[in-house]
Amino acid sequence: MNKQEAIRILGETKLCSPLGQACFVGIEALEKQMPKKIDRVGNKCPVCKCYLASKPIGDNYCFNCGQAISWEE
Repeated sequence: MNKQEAIRILGETKLCSPLGQACFVGIEALEKQMPKKIDRVGNKCPVCKCYLASKPIGDNYCFNCGQAISWEE
């Protein structure tokens, strides 16, 4: 099972139960692990819009929100 399948399955759980709420937290964590392309205008994080100075060495996550970042053009 890949991350997208897990997100789909967890998303089918009703959010009013404690299990459903835990699934929602799990979905958010999985989505942050899926790299999103950086906003090249100003090198901003695609989620929290904070400025990222340059491509980090070995660490491809936003320092502010933890979103996985894809630096590919």
